[in-house]
Amino acid sequence: VMYGVIDFYKEAKANGIKVGAYLFSYAFNLDEIKEEVDFFHNSAEMQALRRDNIKFDFPVYIDFEWNRILEHTNYSTRTEIVRVGMILLEKYGYTPGFYSSQYWAQNYYDAAGLVRQGYDFWVARYPMNPDPAAGTTSFLGYQAQMWQYASDGRVNGISGNVDLNMCYKDYGSAGGSTGTVVNPGLTVYDVNSKKVVSGSIEEILAQIVSNEVGGAGNAEVYKAQAVAAYSWILYQQAHGNAVPSVGLKTPTDAVRTAVHAVAGKALYYNGAVANAAYGSASAGKTNTARNMWGLELPYLNTPVDSPETEWRGIVKTIDAKQMQTNLAKLVGEATVNATPRERWLSDPVYDANGYLTSIRVCGQTVGGGRFYENCWGLYSPKFTFSYDAGAGSWTFTTDGNGHCVGMSQYGAIAYAKQGWDYQKILAHYYPGTVLQQT
Repeated sequence: VMYGVIDFYKEAKANGIKVGAYLFSYAFNLDEIKEEVDFFHNSAEMQALRRDNIKFDFPVYIDFEWNRILEHTNYSTRTEIVRVGMILLEKYGYTPGFYSSQYWAQNYYDAAGLVRQGYDFWVARYPMNPDPAAGTTSFLGYQAQMWQYASDGRVNGISGNVDLNMCYKDYGSAGGSTGTVVNPGLTVYDVNSKKVVSGSIEEILAQIVSNEVGGAGNAEVYKAQAVAAYSWILYQQAHGNAVPSVGLKTPTDAVRTAVHAVAGKALYYNGAVANAAYGSASAGKTNTARNMWGLELPYLNTPVDSPETEWRGIVKTIDAKQMQTNLAKLVGEATVNATPRERWLSDPVYDANGYLTSIRVCGQTVGGGRFYENCWGLYSPKFTFSYDAGAGSWTFTTDGNGHCVGMSQYGAIAYAKQGWDYQKILAHYYPGTVLQQT
């Protein structure tokens, strides 16, 4: 319970003292840090401050240094607890930061990584060496925004010891912690590390862009990818997928610079965030969301030109064992076993651009997108195929790579080489959408 918060705040401000807060964490897992942040934000004291439009000058810090946490967590989990705590604080409108001793920061969780992601760090290290007046925290190997350099200081009017701190950042206008909900950071599932990862919007988007088009070497492609990825994530979250799956990779400075220029921008259609689906290569024309997912989204159901030359005429053979596994997911193992192999696949129907709209699987009609997503080994839903009875296998010749809906990454690179900027690329692949700041 936060006794006397309002009185302390008012007295401090009356004496010209800037105010911040810290939340001492006892969390052993992500659920518990969420409970702690929710308790802080929803407390009667914080609600009273918000009613009076009172905000903190300094950030709200996650104070992470309770030794019992070590008995129940590992290094990676501890890092995620701190990161998720700050993400939630940012979601609620506070400027977030984290606090601990230098020893904890260097041994028990990845404080350096959190600093690199842009989070403010308040470090405790005694004694006063080096001299804080030198304006550096270089003994950490990275910059902290505040340094608590003594616990035995003296301040006029206070009996006993007090902590002393040096602040290297001007929070006069940057603190701004209101407790009013603003754009949160992002939490995603990284298919590469197989972990849930949270971070600032810029950091997560930079990692996504690096994984998707990091080798493109073109800032306009990076920007287009960042906006598409951010829009897609927001759409997923708005439709019940709280932690969308993406791939993450350490970004270059060039990627970070490009993402910084567009961070927070998303595509909207009729006032709602757009499902800015994207993929590798679309083989001349894009596929539709109707074919793939049965979605009636105008900006994804108007096929557009895509000038990439990659991923054309790719030949892939799928043997009977793998095909049996694929088709069992669609119609059931018993149905597959009861059907002669030569009748497992028949009667494909394609749209005007060669994308599969439906196919008969063991006598049952299956949608084109559903077939593609469950047929392991198939590169795209734009294909022709033949069956070899002697080998008991199917040979597919495909154009494109991935579902081929929305922005083609190879197509975006081709357009960028023609001089298109990211706005023109996005307007082309998502016709009718509007680019705006979230």
